[in-house]
Amino acid sequence: MKRLSVVEPLLVGLSLAPIGALALVLFAQGCSNHDGLAPGPDAGTSSHSASSSKSASSASGTGGAAPVEPDGPTRLTLIDAVVDAPSVAFCFASYPSGASTAAPFPSGGLGFAKALVVPLPATDIPTGDVLLTIVSGDLTSVGSATCGEITADPTSYPALVVTSLGVLPADTLTAKRSLLLAPMGCIGGPTHTDANQEAVCGKGYTPDNPTVTLLAGPLSRLDDPARIALQAVNATTVVTKADIYFRPGFDGLSDNLLESKLSSGGVGPFPPYTGLTAASIGSVATAEIGIAPNPSSAPLANKKKLSDALANAGLVSTDLLNGKGFALVACGASPAVGSGSWWNDFAFVAVSTDPMP
Repeated sequence: MKRLSVVEPLLVGLSLAPIGALALVLFAQGCSNHDGLAPGPDAGTSSHSASSSKSASSASGTGGAAPVEPDGPTRLTLIDAVVDAPSVAFCFASYPSGASTAAPFPSGGLGFAKALVVPLPATDIPTGDVLLTIVSGDLTSVGSATCGEITADPTSYPALVVTSLGVLPADTLTAKRSLLLAPMGCIGGPTHTDANQEAVCGKGYTPDNPTVTLLAGPLSRLDDPARIALQAVNATTVVTKADIYFRPGFDGLSDNLLESKLSSGGVGPFPPYTGLTAASIGSVATAEIGIAPNPSSAPLANKKKLSDALANAGLVSTDLLNGKGFALVACGASPAVGSGSWWNDFAFVAVSTDPMP
């Protein structure tokens, strides 16, 4: 069944140059209010004791001065964090004309909790202000249609769900930063209903009131040549404040708190957490990433394997080298509800903060 979700684009100014930990979220008009999204039903009432990211990260500064994010090559990483679609394809069209001769990419769509590094400049992405649209549904029906044709007349493509996420100003995709774009939340539709739907899609969600939004956040490339630099990203619409933990692959080790009270749509810490070396991570096969609504008493009750998170971005254990940086991106419904007939299970994606083009 077709569901058309087309919203009037909203031009939002992005200025990435001075940003460290701040994530910028674009809200498509017509989506539900993002403020005050409730945590999943697994939220507890007490705090968990773990090593803090603050002291480990402070070593990245010099003499107490605030760290400054350096300029570097423009990098773009896409992640599909849309909870209620198996995959989405991306369309970048010129704004306000909507012109684009490119096909939705990647062909067949990007799977949920998967990452794609897009070399810039790219033939699929025009210069200037860009209207970003995601396409879901039966992606095999795209055929030879272009993004310009699909966004201009979505009703001609009844098997597709076309969702506009707003406009990226011209300098967004040319800034000397490593940028993460992640559509997240739920697109909705008449069959996307459940007793736990707010724990899947976010507070206020109904099939006719989607929560899909765009997370647009710069990842820090600050590093330590003797350690691994880690950041966390909360690409969920169900956990208002998230604590993100990392447990090395050794028996008996405590959790490392990467970031506390990370807001939905947030990226942190800045500077990155540098409390671990490649050796101290231990076995990637048994190392775990955990998320908990803040406050909570059991962060690693909701845990995923580091090896799976790396695989979701096409990375392997040998990519975890000292001097490199990675962002651990939380995607999906509340971990407590698992997967369902129309939504994806909670997952982490571990992406490089300075991916190769």
